[in-house]
Amino acid sequence: MQRTKLESCGLGVDRTALWEAFAPFTLPENDANAQAWRDGVKKQRKRIFKNIRRKLIGGRPKVAERTDKVIKDSYGTKWSAIGYAGYDPAASHDNYAPWLWGERRFLASTYGSARFRHLLIAALIEKLQPKSVLEVGCGNGINLLLLANRFPDVKFAGVDLTDSGPRLFAELKAAGALPANLVDYAPLPPRDPEGFKRVEIHQGSAAQLSFADGSFDLVMSVLALEQMERIRAQALGEMARVAAKWTLMIEPFRDVNRYLWPRLNIIRQDYFQGRIDELPQFGLEPILATDDFPQEIHLRACLTLCRKAGTAAAAAPLA
Repeated sequence: MQRTKLESCGLGVDRTALWEAFAPFTLPENDANAQAWRDGVKKQRKRIFKNIRRKLIGGRPKVAERTDKVIKDSYGTKWSAIGYAGYDPAASHDNYAPWLWGERRFLASTYGSARFRHLLIAALIEKLQPKSVLEVGCGNGINLLLLANRFPDVKFAGVDLTDSGPRLFAELKAAGALPANLVDYAPLPPRDPEGFKRVEIHQGSAAQLSFADGSFDLVMSVLALEQMERIRAQALGEMARVAAKWTLMIEPFRDVNRYLWPRLNIIRQDYFQGRIDELPQFGLEPILATDDFPQEIHLRACLTLCRKAGTAAAAAPLA
């Protein structure tokens, strides 16, 4: 499927707004940081090359195969460790890495990525008007938190393989109010500051979702299928099954990771390798694809909106 530039997507999100959402989590674009960007790229490529070489000569790769156990253990630890404090536009971070957007090269923290993606997802929800939304692989629920506060009339739910992500979100709800940094993190003003309390997040596998067919108007994933190459077919089939109308995936489709270093990185990490043109096999008809937003240098994502085959959903809701 041909990918669309941001200004042609029909979302009403311009490049300036997207950048302003991400900017607090980027470093100034000066000569020193330009050199640090180049050094960071070299460091990443050296790490990728070393691991690929281990695989080719039969040694033990440093990155483990992404089985359910590996994912559950690593992300269970991750969500417990990072909490929500890093989602703070006023804070400095220690995880700046090389990113790019078109010809722009800059250092950024991944903590800011949910912020600019929220503008894209929120714009789609405004267009599609779903009554219910499920996020598969929702982690600590940061996407659902922002969306629920913005769209109080939509029912939001999430599922994650770990127990720490849902537990962390439950603790946040039990606290009664969002901490100041999460209030400031939202790039759009909330319509209900307590909307996040209505979100329900469950532990479960994307390969076997515990919901009836067509339970949600929109089913989405954000860099979650990335981890699911070994259950790719099952996860996509389940997303299609529980979707009533739409699916939205912001994932590292092979279409946007065809070139050398991103491709080698995906092989190294045992990441998702699906293609957009494979989605109709699962009853999903792609109607929009764009990668015109900030990207990690060696792992590009593509926003892909699909209509569920056989539904009465409009073919072109973004005009």
